[in-house]
Amino acid sequence: MRGAAFRFRAPVRHILPRGFASLRDVASLRKIVAAAATFGLLACATEPPAETGDDAELKAGTCKVTEERTKKAMTAAQLKALKDPVGVRILTAAGGCPEGFDEIQNKLRKTDADTSSCKDDATKPPAGVDTRFVSEDSQVSKKASGYRAVVSRTCNGRSNHELLVSMFGVTAAATKLPQDVELIGFDKTAGVFNYYAREGGAWKFFGNSKDLIGDGYDCNADGACAPKARTKTRCAGCHVGGGLIMKEFDSPWVHWEHLTDTPGVTELMERFKMTLGASKTDGLTMEGATRNGNSAWQKSRIAFLKTKSVTELLRPLFCTVDFNLQSGNSSTFSTPSSIRGDFFLDPRMSGFDSVPIETKDYEALVVQFNQRVGALKGADGKPIRDTIFAFTYPERGTSDIQYVDALIEAKVIDEDFASDVVSMDFTRPIFSPVRCGLLAAAPTLAGAAITPEGIRKGFADKLKTSTAAGAAELAAKLADLADTQKHKDRATAFMDACKKRAKKDVLTDVFTYANQLRRKARAAPIQVIEFAESMTTDDIAASAKFFDGATCLLK
Repeated sequence: MRGAAFRFRAPVRHILPRGFASLRDVASLRKIVAAAATFGLLACATEPPAETGDDAELKAGTCKVTEERTKKAMTAAQLKALKDPVGVRILTAAGGCPEGFDEIQNKLRKTDADTSSCKDDATKPPAGVDTRFVSEDSQVSKKASGYRAVVSRTCNGRSNHELLVSMFGVTAAATKLPQDVELIGFDKTAGVFNYYAREGGAWKFFGNSKDLIGDGYDCNADGACAPKARTKTRCAGCHVGGGLIMKEFDSPWVHWEHLTDTPGVTELMERFKMTLGASKTDGLTMEGATRNGNSAWQKSRIAFLKTKSVTELLRPLFCTVDFNLQSGNSSTFSTPSSIRGDFFLDPRMSGFDSVPIETKDYEALVVQFNQRVGALKGADGKPIRDTIFAFTYPERGTSDIQYVDALIEAKVIDEDFASDVVSMDFTRPIFSPVRCGLLAAAPTLAGAAITPEGIRKGFADKLKTSTAAGAAELAAKLADLADTQKHKDRATAFMDACKKRAKKDVLTDVFTYANQLRRKARAAPIQVIEFAESMTTDDIAASAKFFDGATCLLK
């Protein structure tokens, strides 16, 4: 859900880590007052084992599952290879094949119960089950409308990221929950997520984390990339790093509950507690599940991409693979008094710095530029001018940041190399064509040759003959093994220049650049922004300008 913690349906985005989100035609969604949820799931092996002998026959009660990439029914051997909670406790466990969400929950009451945390009592809500709702419009409009829901189950010693169920199209007046759902199961042995759906009267398998990223990526002119596998399995269009996603990853979780209650959700939880559980949780717990899940997948991800190429191994450092939505204010329906440093800079360079502004200037510019949240109107009939937590904008994805940290921890690269790359075109922390273009200088290395030294030297050698923008600058930075502080000092000087500008002038430029970021996020190939209400729109003309690294002026 980066609206939800997982995203998975293409062109719909599923919810679950930054979420489960499914893209649906917005007009149709409005008619049913629904919202889409997405997340990505993957199986334990890229190539499932061939069946032999009796394994070719499915046991009675085992679910028939279609492998969506081949459109063929999975064999008994292939199903046995799915060593995650969905495969083990739903699809192949005795007790029949569930045909929808209610039956899935009922089966798990039997196959997933344990005597410690999940002892089942049929007269009570299921134990170990947490549910959180997300809605792009209910909080900001203060009206109960439509939602996505993400359900987790932590029985049998599982962590909160190992079994996730996403449903979309939940309405405030629902008397029955949607029965079509998407599921993600984590295979601890293989270190991957497996992605499933029960929809249209059938079970479907969409592959595992490695399947989603194994074909490489296509990148657009903004340096935003999406897996090529999205043409074969819809999950790859959302779960771009193979793991969990959550559209609004960090506090204040503009479309999730946490500091606020979403109208209609408490009533839904009470109405459906026998399937949704008694525990209504929020964006904070979804962030934790997403963060934990992606951490669990990183080791396998790095090992897998080492077998592909240095280009794919380092792509999230150079390009925008994932991004999140961040809000500039942590107080509901109030005007921000500053602009966060991570709007201007990569978190590796921004620290906790910010640029102060005048709230009166912000409020005036909101009206001047006709800022609005989709077509939503307030009780006074006037357009709603801002998200519930004001100034929502795209920022560098937490899953990309986590992955780069994992590369450093695994000694694939070092901190100085990461800092050198991030400092390129540093006032464009996401959607940088310059930085992404420099990935073409990645060396061809394999096995034991993939080391910080080998990667640094390989880049340096290829940059000597590169004609890419910034090639000479990056080569010079790579030659200096102790320039991390220099990069941070340059970032500090930039932020100081922003603070010295007239407050309304810098804020006007902030609005202009935010408009550009939102446009690029909506046009990105990774299908994150499926609803107009995800962030604001305005009447500012499209612009290619970005902040100058010395003056903080748009250029």
